[in-house]
Amino acid sequence: MPGNYVLTEDMASPITGEVIAKKNEKIIVEDFKSPIGSISNINIYRVMHNKTKQEIYISNRDIKRWEEHLKNLKQCG
Repeated sequence: MPGNYVLTEDMASPITGEVIAKKNEKIIVEDFKSPIGSISNINIYRVMHNKTKQEIYISNRDIKRWEEHLKNLKQCG
């Protein structure tokens, strides 16, 4: 679903294996995405990481809504 999200885990480059996207960094999903595949019945999506402008692969488990993240920060702070 399009929108602003935050990563719940560090993500590595699919090419180098180097961690390029860190937990709590923002990503934007600009359009409805179809999964590119699945692993153990978990859909996998290709999205763009804002900071590095590189593609990363995520599942729904790897992200949460930006608004939810901000709400959690306010409750902790």
